[in-house]
Amino acid sequence: MENELDKFKDISLRQGDDYRWFLSMTKDERKAYYRYLDNIMAQNGVFASAFDEEVAENRAFGLAEGRAIGLAEGQAEIILNMLDSGMLPEQISNLTGLSIEEIIKLKG
Repeated sequence: MENELDKFKDISLRQGDDYRWFLSMTKDERKAYYRYLDNIMAQNGVFASAFDEEVAENRAFGLAEGRAIGLAEGQAEIILNMLDSGMLPEQISNLTGLSIEEIIKLKG
């Protein structure tokens, strides 16, 4: 079966848009060609499915990373506002759980 389908691997590339090669096939050759096309479509479906899964994973990772960055930026803004309002780094550390060094580093 595999050898029967091998002859179709590059027939489209050889023939381009000229369909005379297809019309000259016997009924059995056309059936074999259709089986070949079915195999190609099935392979493409598997590749497309794997690609879709990878895209979904990358999207989920990107969203999680974006949320983490947004949360960190928001927290940094709140800490800077706390410092600007006169709170001491020690007080902010007690409220946020950040170290005093991290808080001072944010103030820059």
